[in-house]
Amino acid sequence: MRFFRAVDTVSGPPSSVRQRQAARRACHDPCLDPEQLKRARLHVERAIKEKKIFVVQGPYPIIRSLLWARGWVEKKLPRTSRRPEQHPGTQKKQLQEEEDDEGSDGDDSEQGEAVPFLESSEPLCPPWPPDEEEDEEEGEEQRDEEPDGIHELMSQLVQDQMPYFIWTNHCGAVDYQRLQQDQVVNHYAGVKAFTTKEGLCLNLRNLPWYNQADPDSFFPRCYRLGSADERQAFIEDFRLTAARSLLKVALERAEDAPAGMEQPPKCDEGPAGQHPPLAPQLVEEALQLCKQHLGTLGHQDIDRNTPSPRMTGTDWDRFLRECYCVLREGAVPVLSGAQREQSQALLLDIRQWFLVTNWTPLTVWFYRESYLRFCSRPFSLRQLDAARHLCNVSIQRRFHSARGRHPQLPPDRIWSCWQFQAYLAQVGQAGAWQQVMEPGMKAAVVGVLCSVQSLVGPHKGSFELYGADFVFGEDCQPWLLEINASPTMAPSSAVTRSLCARVQRDTLRVVIDHRDDPTCPTGAFELIYKEAAVPQPRFSGLKLMVKGFSLTAPCFLSSVTLKSEIKKLIYTHVGIWLLLLAQMCVGHFKLLPHDQVAMPYQWEYPYLLSILPSLLGLLSFPRNNISYLVLSMISTGLFSVAPLIYGAMEMFPMAQQLYRHGKAYRFIFGFSAVSIMYLVVVVAAQVHGWQLYYSKKLLDSWFTSTQEKKKK
Repeated sequence: MRFFRAVDTVSGPPSSVRQRQAARRACHDPCLDPEQLKRARLHVERAIKEKKIFVVQGPYPIIRSLLWARGWVEKKLPRTSRRPEQHPGTQKKQLQEEEDDEGSDGDDSEQGEAVPFLESSEPLCPPWPPDEEEDEEEGEEQRDEEPDGIHELMSQLVQDQMPYFIWTNHCGAVDYQRLQQDQVVNHYAGVKAFTTKEGLCLNLRNLPWYNQADPDSFFPRCYRLGSADERQAFIEDFRLTAARSLLKVALERAEDAPAGMEQPPKCDEGPAGQHPPLAPQLVEEALQLCKQHLGTLGHQDIDRNTPSPRMTGTDWDRFLRECYCVLREGAVPVLSGAQREQSQALLLDIRQWFLVTNWTPLTVWFYRESYLRFCSRPFSLRQLDAARHLCNVSIQRRFHSARGRHPQLPPDRIWSCWQFQAYLAQVGQAGAWQQVMEPGMKAAVVGVLCSVQSLVGPHKGSFELYGADFVFGEDCQPWLLEINASPTMAPSSAVTRSLCARVQRDTLRVVIDHRDDPTCPTGAFELIYKEAAVPQPRFSGLKLMVKGFSLTAPCFLSSVTLKSEIKKLIYTHVGIWLLLLAQMCVGHFKLLPHDQVAMPYQWEYPYLLSILPSLLGLLSFPRNNISYLVLSMISTGLFSVAPLIYGAMEMFPMAQQLYRHGKAYRFIFGFSAVSIMYLVVVVAAQVHGWQLYYSKKLLDSWFTSTQEKKKK
């Protein structure tokens, strides 16, 4: 069962009954007096009225304490949520340490919690010292925290209430389909589009469509090896990178490279501390590979008559083996370059927080404090163990620092950003943080969020805190490794113990205090990006709804109706025409005896031409051809009406004899032929008469429409 379903389910007795039951249980508690019960009940009623009910899932004592201080009441989760028990003493201790850190000059050596490692007179505290109101607010937060069970009692009184602030430790704990508009959650749906490595790999390729930025300038080239095309692209990129790296090393060693080196070097040759010389043949191969790549980028390989020679798999294996023999000898990590102390070079990364409070429009807050994490073993390309290549605290805590570690590295292997800036000043790069590193991280964060903005499910009023991991190159440019949802707030070191508490405090300032009062301080959070809102037209009070229906011209409507009627008459005429044709065929070809089917009368032969007017009428309908319709009307009189008049006159004597004497000489299947033919003549005459009538009306309609078009 998902977390939100658990906290939003209303069960048990009504609110008043539940409050009375909780009050009766509290009466037996010797730690609570009636005055406390009354104060708790009034506090709960005010919190319900102001919609200040919250739920916290996970070990976040700072969040609980800060919300309690703002007058919020916690709705406890069921015991099945496995939430560890919170100790008020721990909350007090963390808040006290946070206050002590803000009230001191920022030097960790005075607190006795970190090893001194910098001989600098510059304070390592943020340039935004806490004001007096902030200190008073935190003091009130601590005084309001009561370790006597009052919060537990208030939690029981709001068990049937809906929480309006939900803080969970993973986004899968929230059912976003059932969220109300006034509920605030610390997660968004669909954030896997950038909080997973595959999501970053796919979506950053679309960044140029949303932002004028190149993802290859801050995110390492990334491939999905499960795809055959991308796997081949990775292999080609890997080989080309080896060639480029070899040329770079050759340029760096050009002055020191000894002359006369013709054979590829071996990794075990050469005295310690000296770089092995480069073989000219190996450098020439790398140079040719780079030339071919540049030619491909410039489309110079299209018009060539002879294709450039390509290296085989065996040649590539030999080339990469010799390249690694050279490159591994000169592998030095980024931040040891100033002193060239290979034995003490440690890989590091930086954890940078940022906060998204809205996706439409996109609103991003950047935290101006961060911390660095070091590996416990010196960096090496020969040894690929986790102690040398992964800076995660959860991984490095399993290893001990190497012997002879650098004296500036504390035992917990964590630096604050202020300690890092002081180190940069010592090595002659004092302005690198403000001019290159921090602006680069801000641009990378904004670029990532712009590329996935359409993929994340926005919920008005919600927010989410993310932790981005960066490494820095030789030019101090940041490179994004990954973005983490629900970054840990556990105090794993002296630096993070106070820093994580401040991050949680400032997060609530932005998402709660700043929403109600835009002028309130936001701590170390800085608004770095806010998308321009789409302007909405003013509502003038008028009903801007248009109702209508389709209009049809009268002439067009009558034309369609007349065509339909004429077609019905034509099909009836065709049926009569086929019957007469069948009689002629049977009589002339003697298919049946004449006493069963009599020979046709004389008028039936010219009547066969009556099919022509019907065909002309059908041909006139698609394009409203007046000429065809006129010819159809004229031919109807000549080939249809005239034969019928002649036939009536021809059969009149035989009909008179049949009427007077009751004798018939011609039969059609036992019936008098003259009677059947007279019936055919009457029906056909009516068909052709109505056909002429409707054709005349249709012709008038067409003439009227033509004249109206000429007037326009």
